[in-house]
Amino acid sequence: MLIYSAAVTAILASVPALGHDPLKDERDREHSNHHNVHQEKSYHRANLPKVRALVVSFRETGDDHYLDNARALLESTLESATRDPETLIAAASVAQSRHEFGYAVKLLTEALITAAGSAVGRREATRSHG
Repeated sequence: MLIYSAAVTAILASVPALGHDPLKDERDREHSNHHNVHQEKSYHRANLPKVRALVVSFRETGDDHYLDNARALLESTLESATRDPETLIAAASVAQSRHEFGYAVKLLTEALITAAGSAVGRREATRSHG
């Protein structure tokens, strides 16, 4: 009897728990990743009003320290994979203020491409769900 119960215990231990859904685990991981990206975008967007205010202060005073601070706020955003159009436009404004016109054009072009990609993605998602 003891051998039988040990065998049953071993078999039951190897069977996934009732109600356990491995696909749910994958969906939870995907949701978590999406949530982290959303949080990262929110964090970077929270800096945008500060960046804009620093650019305005530079334009009013001519003090380069304002642009240095604006660039520092944008630096981590520009290095991340979640570069959104608003952030790219703010970075282009800083670059333009520093007379880095080629870089400003590059950032604005990327902003346009990103915005267009977002619009196409939203349109396609609407078509597939509708």
